[in-house]
Order: sequence, then structure tokens, then C-alpha cells
Amino acid sequence: MSDKVLAPDNSKYVKYFVFQLAAWWIFSSTYSIEVKKFLLLNPELSLEASFVSLFLTFACSLAFLRRDDLPNGDLFSIKSFRELFLPSLLHLVGTISTNYSVSLMAISFAHVVKAVEPVFTIVWSLLLASRGVSRMDDIGFEKIIIIGMIIVGVIISSVNEITFSWLGLVFGMVSNLSFSGRNVLFKHSMSASRMGKDSLYLVLNLFGAIISFILVLIFGGFRMFFLESSSYSSLFLSSLSYFLYTTISIRILEGVSPLTHAISNTCKRLVVVFVSTFYFSQPFTTMSTLGASITIGGVAMYTLFDKNKKRSLSY
Repeated sequence: MSDKVLAPDNSKYVKYFVFQLAAWWIFSSTYSIEVKKFLLLNPELSLEASFVSLFLTFACSLAFLRRDDLPNGDLFSIKSFRELFLPSLLHLVGTISTNYSVSLMAISFAHVVKAVEPVFTIVWSLLLASRGVSRMDDIGFEKIIIIGMIIVGVIISSVNEITFSWLGLVFGMVSNLSFSGRNVLFKHSMSASRMGKDSLYLVLNLFGAIISFILVLIFGGFRMFFLESSSYSSLFLSSLSYFLYTTISIRILEGVSPLTHAISNTCKRLVVVFVSTFYFSQPFTTMSTLGASITIGGVAMYTLFDKNKKRSLSY
């Protein structure tokens, strides 16, 4: 898909894209800060925070969904169930594991780990789609070097991160694996299904809300109903921000190429890292800063190299 909104002869769409980009980064930073505030007060309620985010996103998506976009009878077919079950499950696991990761580590380091997500996307693409070239030819020596650069950056950040947690790192990697797989499958569903992207995303959040509610009842009971008022305000703001930034992210992806979206997402993580570090007055050592820069820079290089190689193969 070409970058239609970035066409130089249409400044109106360029301004609209910049506005969407700024809103995406702002709401993503707000979500990270508010969910961290909630989990600092209630570190055992990561599952409950995930449920509220998924349920509020489903409710808001349904409220703003146009009548023409409402899911039709195809939703209840066996084919649709098979098609949407795995991306819905990955969406749920990704949301829960992200919150557990944030509860165990500083937001800054959690997003450094999340910056590795595009690498997992390539792995999912290799596993789920025929790309027309062999695996080693597709990766190449240059990509191996860049992947090594990304891993080194994460290690440098990990060793010197004061709030480092191996369990938090594991949850962060599970989040990467889940969300990257969800994105690959979701893109396939958008092209293969007769339902629109808004209906598909509605289904993902409905499934996630139902399953996470069952998990909350099993493992948490009703403890989320006995919290301080400050906890409820952070929980609501984080859930509302989750709905806003994920919805805007889909809109941006619809109007630009995957390359532009990937680079924007990498830049977004830089914004979240520095905003959260400043907000919580967290110490971010020189080595952590170096590791974060190497990791995010490596992901950007990886994305650019992958796009350029595909473009050269097409000629």
C-alpha cells in the first residue's frame, strides 16, 4: 500500500496524518503512565486491568461502529470461528502479558523490550505465509547482523536496569510474540473476510473481554470492586487511552504503508520511554540509554532493510 496520506501535493492529508500520529503517541504514553500508576497501587491486579481495557475497548468500539459495519451472520460460521480464534487468543495473551511486564519493570525498559516486536513479525510471516524465497535467503547476513544488534541492545539495557526482572522480560517477550502474531493473522483476516476491520477488531476485544472476565472470576474474585478512588481513576483513564491509541493505530495503518507504520511505532516507543522516565523520575543510567538507543535504532534499520530488499526483488 502506498503512502497516500503523505502525498506531497495534498497538504491536508499530511496535516491529518501528523495529527493522528501525535494523538497515537500521546494516548499511548497516557496509557502506559496510567496503567503503571494503577499497578503500583495494585500490583496483583494485572489481569483485572487487562479485562477492563478489553471490555471498555469493546464497548466503545461497538458504540462508535456504523450500522453498515456491524458483524453479519458470517461471524457465527465455523469458518469465521477458525479464522478469528487464534488472533483473538493472541490479542488477549498480548494484552495480559504486557500489563504483567509493566507491573514487574519500569515502563522505560518494558518498551525497550517491546521494540523487538518487528523481529517476531518476520518470524510469524515466515511460519504462516509463503514468501517466495528460502528462509536463509530472506534473512541474509545483513539481517542477522541487525538482529544481533537488537539483541545486544536489550542485553545492555537489561544488565544495568535497576528494575530489571527476568519474569518481566519473559512476559514482555510473550507480548511481542502474541501481538506480532495477531497482527499478521489480523491483516490476513482483513483481506480474506467479508467483515470490515472495525468488526474484526470488535470481535477480538469481545473474545478477550469474555475470557479475561472468566479468568478474573477464577483467580481474582471480586477484589477489583474494593479499591481506592485513585485506583479507579487510573484504571478508567488507562482503559480509555487503550481504546483510543489502538483505534488510532488501526486508522494510521489503513492510510500508510506498513513501513511508515513500523517506523512510527518505533518512534512512539522512544516517546513513551522518555515521557514515562520523566514522569516517574526513574533513574535511566548511561548504559540503559545506550542499550535503548541501540535496540530502537536496530529495529528501525531492520525495517528499512527489509523494505528495501523487497523493493529490489520486485524490480
